[in-house]
Amino acid sequence: MNRYINKCFVSLLLCAGVMASCSLDEYNPTELTTDDLSTFEGIEGMTNYCYQPLYGQLFTASDYLSMTEAGTDLWITKNNATNTAEFFYYEGLVTNTNASKKLMLQAYSVIDKCNTVIAKAEQAEGGTAADLKKLKGEAECLRAYYYSILVEQYGNITLSLTENDGANLNLRPERNSIEEIYAQIVQDLKDAAEDLDVKPYKDNYGRVSKKTALGLLARAYIQGSAYDLKEDGKTYVQRAKEVAEDLIGNMDSYDAYLYPTFEEVWLMKNNRKNREALFVATGAKPNGNADPYIQNNNSLYRYFLPSLNTYSNLKFIQNGYYYGRANAWLYTPTKYLLEVYSDYDKRYDFSFISAYSTYSYDKAGKSSSASVVKLTEELCSAYGIDPKWVGTELGPQVNLLNNGWLYAETGVYRYPYETRPVEEGYVPYVYDDVMSMEGDVNLYTALNKEALKSGEEADLRIHAYFSRKAMSAEEKAERPYFVVTADEVYNENGYHVTAAETSNQLANLVPTMCKYMWYDAEIAKSYQHRNGDMMIMRMAEVYLIAAEANCKLGDTDKAAEWINVLHKRACEDEDYVEGKMKVRASEINMDYILDEYARELCGEFQRWYILKRNKAFEDRLGKYNKRAAQSFESKHYVRPISSDFLNNIENADEYGTNGY
Repeated sequence: MNRYINKCFVSLLLCAGVMASCSLDEYNPTELTTDDLSTFEGIEGMTNYCYQPLYGQLFTASDYLSMTEAGTDLWITKNNATNTAEFFYYEGLVTNTNASKKLMLQAYSVIDKCNTVIAKAEQAEGGTAADLKKLKGEAECLRAYYYSILVEQYGNITLSLTENDGANLNLRPERNSIEEIYAQIVQDLKDAAEDLDVKPYKDNYGRVSKKTALGLLARAYIQGSAYDLKEDGKTYVQRAKEVAEDLIGNMDSYDAYLYPTFEEVWLMKNNRKNREALFVATGAKPNGNADPYIQNNNSLYRYFLPSLNTYSNLKFIQNGYYYGRANAWLYTPTKYLLEVYSDYDKRYDFSFISAYSTYSYDKAGKSSSASVVKLTEELCSAYGIDPKWVGTELGPQVNLLNNGWLYAETGVYRYPYETRPVEEGYVPYVYDDVMSMEGDVNLYTALNKEALKSGEEADLRIHAYFSRKAMSAEEKAERPYFVVTADEVYNENGYHVTAAETSNQLANLVPTMCKYMWYDAEIAKSYQHRNGDMMIMRMAEVYLIAAEANCKLGDTDKAAEWINVLHKRACEDEDYVEGKMKVRASEINMDYILDEYARELCGEFQRWYILKRNKAFEDRLGKYNKRAAQSFESKHYVRPISSDFLNNIENADEYGTNGY
């Protein structure tokens, strides 16, 4: 029996949810005829469709996030919750678990469209041969990417490499070997690198280009190295090193870039057309009204945002335009993730909100009384604030021009540059105007460094602060705001405490991973949605792949060299010395590499894959996610085969469920 599915079986199962928002010109492939696909316009439209699950499903919905970040050493559930335990803790994962079931169908359905473009592009009429070659290269690159997801999530699934014409469906598919699947992924990416230009088609940064194919090729080699694969006598580890170092060494010629500081990676002004991005899922356009496919549908930030309304008497609210809608919190950083950053590593402060403030929204250019907290004896007692601060006023960090559509249309933020009266008659909380997409500061993380100050220098815009380090009663007394420490919100097992174990004031404050908390005021017209580009891969990961490959090949000097590039930009200049942020070759081993991936890429849809290729689940979960370790077993290195898929083939028993 032919091991390749000649006609794409998942056309029977195509999910309506695959269609979604994208910054590319859209085409509905269900409206394309055979004649259409013989034209340049038809091929271009079908290629556009190949991108659609990226922003529409994978990188804006919680499903794929749970399959790539949950169940690792980085995240646990809030208050040790029992919901969503299938992926967080490997409890109850089955063939009809929604997230894993959907992913398999989404990937296969769009692979069919990639197959069509690859088969028909070069024969299409109209357009130029150069443009058709680029479109074919895009489909090759995207097909490889979707297969890289499938093979890691589900193991040795079936390769489908020919287009579906709706007839003669193969309902008795056979599985391909891991080696066959990776050989195809590698070949597709090599072909794509040849077919694509340095600049993306039509200069549309939402489309893949040569650097995308090379970045994904380095990732495929390092991921495939877990299976001891070789290519022309070279191990995949060696090939990962070569491709990664070529991309690093020739960044200019590939139009690749690494920001000189980590902060710049996450500034709102750099979100669209992010120079460090190799591959992006594009959201609604900044001038969104011109795009008929606009959807304010990215709510991922909400899963990391604590229940701030617990602190309503400190002027925090559940629904607000600044922090957003704080009622979906689930992802809580493990204590390990908080401790893996050194004091000198600024990546923590630019990846997490730990100092929280309020906001106001009047038009007068100064704080409204509703957003100022005047500390009373009762408030100080309730939150453990020293009584000497009674009478102190805590003001907002940010003032929005308006709390409604006017704010959303103008995009103007105002924020205080002074926080206390300095002379008689001085008006506190004076504001300057800041355009949301032009500022050189991340408004969400700006107060983190201010929380290091205390006593007379204490910042009076902070209302609540989470400290990674223990703090004495005397140290807390020097801060006029609510302070929680890590030791107070994690129990002896490393679980996040429940309300029954401590007060709600303690239980509901943890740092917020804020990489997806954009404040693009021009289009963010909802409490619960944010709009911005999602980076699927960025240049920093290539440095980490190069470091990992060199470490595995025994060259720790070279591994340290690549890591130090990231360390140098992650700290202040004076901190880039040995003993602080400059790492020595003698410190490099695979544990250190795994820690470095955590520091740089936490929350970026890669952790599960990184632990899998290094067979690190058992060790890492045992140390840092004990509840997950209790249920994890070898079958969890792959996900269950979709029940929908199994129900629509004739050899389900033979195909198997992956042990579920």
